[in-house]
Amino acid sequence: MRAAETLAALSFGRPHPLSGNRAGQYGIEVTANYRLVIEIAQDPVPATVDGGIDLASVVVVRAVEVTDYHG
Repeated sequence: MRAAETLAALSFGRPHPLSGNRAGQYGIEVTANYRLVIEIAQDPVPATVDGGIDLASVVVVRAVEVTDYHG
């Protein structure tokens, strides 16, 4: 992860936004079921013109946990 300059440049794990009680967090695949859960730790969170999160500008994240949230 340290080698990636931005969250969008992360070359593994397919970062994807989470929903429900995990809204605002992202899951990154570690194994078939386990995910590294992260949050964007920038203030303000980089945004696109349409109000989404600009992953190409996210440079600081905070690891929350490694878990299997599928069960």
